[in-house]
Amino acid sequence: MMRALAAFLAFALVHVSFGSQAWAQVIGAVNAPVGGSAVAPVHPFSSPVTPVNAVSASLSNAGPAGSFLAASLPPAAFPHPSAVSAAASAAVTPGALVARPSAVAAVPGKVSETGPVTLQAGPRTGRIAGKTAAVIAGVRAFFGGKTVENVPAAEGAVALDAPLSAAHALGLTPTADDGALDARSDGGKNEPPVPPTAPDAGGANKGWFGLGRAAVFFIGALVVGQIGVEALGSAMPALVQKTFGDFTVVAQLGIFFSIASIIGRQLGPLAVTKWGLRKTYLLGTATRIVSISALCFLLATGHMTLPLMMAFYCMNGLIGGVTMTAETSIPPALMGSNQAKIEKFWTWEQTLLEIIGVAGPIVTGAVVTSMGFLPALLAFPAAFAIALAILFFTLRIPQKVEAMRLADLKNKKNDPQGVNGVRGAFGQFFHRVAAGAKLVWRNPLLRTSFLAYTVYMMLNPFLYSMIAPAYGILLVGADHMASVYGLLTGLYSFGGLLGGFLMIREQKKLHEAKKKGMSDAEESEALRRSMLKWMKWGAAGLLSILTLAVPISPLGALLHLPGFLSWAGALTLPAVALIPFGVAQVIATVKLRSYFQAKVPEGRMPEAMGFFGSASLAVSTLGLLALKYLFKNVGGSTPFMIIAALMIPLGVYYLYLTRGLSKVSAPPAGN
Repeated sequence: MMRALAAFLAFALVHVSFGSQAWAQVIGAVNAPVGGSAVAPVHPFSSPVTPVNAVSASLSNAGPAGSFLAASLPPAAFPHPSAVSAAASAAVTPGALVARPSAVAAVPGKVSETGPVTLQAGPRTGRIAGKTAAVIAGVRAFFGGKTVENVPAAEGAVALDAPLSAAHALGLTPTADDGALDARSDGGKNEPPVPPTAPDAGGANKGWFGLGRAAVFFIGALVVGQIGVEALGSAMPALVQKTFGDFTVVAQLGIFFSIASIIGRQLGPLAVTKWGLRKTYLLGTATRIVSISALCFLLATGHMTLPLMMAFYCMNGLIGGVTMTAETSIPPALMGSNQAKIEKFWTWEQTLLEIIGVAGPIVTGAVVTSMGFLPALLAFPAAFAIALAILFFTLRIPQKVEAMRLADLKNKKNDPQGVNGVRGAFGQFFHRVAAGAKLVWRNPLLRTSFLAYTVYMMLNPFLYSMIAPAYGILLVGADHMASVYGLLTGLYSFGGLLGGFLMIREQKKLHEAKKKGMSDAEESEALRRSMLKWMKWGAAGLLSILTLAVPISPLGALLHLPGFLSWAGALTLPAVALIPFGVAQVIATVKLRSYFQAKVPEGRMPEAMGFFGSASLAVSTLGLLALKYLFKNVGGSTPFMIIAALMIPLGVYYLYLTRGLSKVSAPPAGN
């Protein structure tokens, strides 16, 4: 077995080392001693080459089989040399000898006088060579800062699903008369091959749901990773309550995480400029996997302390901030600056993530209640490792975006503060904050859409980190809070899932309208009106939060449920009310983010998204700090009454921002 494996690997290495064109050179340069002595050299052009001219025309389309036939016919089978025209000799050129091994092999009594043959590595066109070249090209592209399209080995690799004929495996190229023969066999067509079509700058590709291959796999990787996020996030409040005796520690950890993430988001544009979107995102994700795996291990073994946990959260916040800057900049890089395409990407991403968001908390709550925290702790590193593998082999950034990055990096090489090293990166921190703030704040469209996104989005971390855990403890106590928490957040995500379906339906209608002649300007106006409509529904959806002010026991405490409905025993009135709130809130945030990214000037997306994410996190951090103080110092249901009362002025501010965005985004009069 070992010998067979060694022989196979040796064959594979020899095949890969030279490439098929190198073997073709051997075939073309070493002439077989057919019908003559191998030791009697004859000059290739010293006598008529009747056998070549006589049989090449009839055997040209026969491929390697024709070559073998021509080489194996006896000399008596060929016409007399006098019957061959003088033009026959001229047809045999050195180029033809290389292109047609059959012609050379058919010459009797000839050996090569060209001396030793120098083998040159040709394209690796075999199946083994193609796979090997593709993998090596991916590694070279990752560590060399190039896209796979720029790596010669990747360009030489043949698609593995393409038919590999014997002629193609030899790497032979037809001469002029071969082309004529091919044209005759192809019905008279003799057209040059069609060059490969470059990918659309916006990532449009009907074969990939109109998103493009890279975008589809990117969303798929995010969905896989979200499984781990939901599992760990749903288990963390109950785990912290059990470990430290105070669930509000989650808010404290979240504050440290947010502060570090704000710094990371400002360093993100520097990392993207130096290493590119792909490498920044992959390296950041890999580092987070290692860090959070260590965190989960210490929690599972009972060796975690609060200061150590804060240190882990700070480190993950810093790395996560850099990674999130790259993550939010990748969709515009793949889809272009068209609002409809960006919104389509975020719609599919949000819809698929909400599917995980619905099931994740509910399943996690049931698993934690019955099996403990270990499965939830293992889910994150496992899911993110799979997601990272998907991205490593599928994420490709368009060359236009990479060219802009390299030009920007070249312009900054002479910067005295530079982008090299940690010191230079931190030295530009406040400069980056000021530049991003100036970009967003001086543009009315960017400023208003940023403010609207921030206040619509901030209720999401409030619900997951503080409101849902506190409500579960209020109703059923700390030991059983995971089930109530899971249904609260799960049904909120179910509302977001319904919102995703509504957005997909809207996009389908717009697509049909585009087929009937809708212009790009009309499409943009339809998307703008839809955004404003859902912002108003988001203000109305705040009424759902008012149900928290009246604590009612879960359904299981009011009714005797059969066994197959035992999961619904933790169902509460606010959980049901959060469904319509989730619909409006998710649609509004997706549309606001898409609108913001569509209006960012070209080439400044990382800078804009760095400020966008940092400022939004700062607002969320202040809100979490206030909620921690509220739940820590006020007992009973009073905190929920205060939260419900605050929804009234927040709703008024929602409507104010909706009106302001309607004014600044309105098309000029006469359009």
